[in-house]
Formats: sequence, C-alpha cells, structure tokens
Amino acid sequence: MTSEDRRTLLDDLRASREHLLAVVAGVSEEQFKRRPAFTPAPAPSQPAERGEPTAGDWSIAEVLAHLLASEQRLCVRLEASLRGENPPEPALSEEERSMEARLGRTVPVPQVIHGLLAARRRLERALGGEDGAMATHEADLTPEAIALVRADVIAHEAEHRQQIEAVKQVLGAARPATG
Repeated sequence: MTSEDRRTLLDDLRASREHLLAVVAGVSEEQFKRRPAFTPAPAPSQPAERGEPTAGDWSIAEVLAHLLASEQRLCVRLEASLRGENPPEPALSEEERSMEARLGRTVPVPQVIHGLLAARRRLERALGGEDGAMATHEADLTPEAIALVRADVIAHEAEHRQQIEAVKQVLGAARPATG
C-alpha cells in the first residue's frame, strides 16, 4: 500500500463518519431511542435497491450501537493482524447482534456518539494515521486488510446510513438544514 493509498483510505473513513454524523444531526433523544414500526429488512443476500432502504426494527441508537460494536471488533482484529497474530473472525449470532444493538437504547446518545468517534480514531491509528503509527510501513496493510476495512467499515456504515434515513422518515424526524 502506498502512502497515497493510505491517505485515500483515511480520507474515505473520515468522510464516511462525517456522513453518518450528518444523518443523525438534529435528531432528538426520543427519536434516537424510538423504534419504528417494523419494516422487514432485506435478506443479506439481497440488499435493498439503492435509494430504497428499509427501516427494519432497530432504533437509530441501536443502529449506531451496532456500528460501534462492529468497528470495535474490527479494530481488535486489525491490530492483532498488524502484530503478526491471526485472530479468529468473531461469529455472532443474530441474537448476539441484537443484544449489542439494544445497548444503544440504554446508554445516553452522546456516549454512543463519543464511542463512534473514539473507535474511528483507534482505527485510523491502526492504519497509520496522524494520531499514531501502528502500521509501521506500507507493507503492513495488505490488500486483504484494505478490502476488509472498506467492506466492514465504509460499506457497512453506508448501508446503515440508509437504514437510519428510513427510520427518520418513518418517525418523521427533521432533516438537518443544508447550505
């Protein structure tokens, strides 16, 4: 991985998180915690058409808690990999994923947001961002590691941004002003 590739990946990670935070800007605490009327999410093998996300049955806070837990698990795996260890892929059941997401409804929203910011800083450090230098040289980040970050973080976050937009629409949450 070249320095330019690393910079592009870090920029993409930052832009993805900024987009996520923009989507939840202006949402009240009650809207964060309230679950929409259930709308079945598409099967994992059949993603929703772009622009047609479903709300599912999670609140916005639960979606954010799920993203936080997923990113924390990825950080642990990536850091171990960069140390030369081969950590096993955690296999969570649907029940375990739902339980970790439900935590989003029990903690204050600012705590979840701060957790997301901290997890992203940790990921950036692991990738050799300005805050640190865990990835000590360009060869540390293999194409497989980069693909993992793009799939497990950026694409996953984009999928859930669409879900949050659908939840906001169902709940009638205000969209932030642009301009």
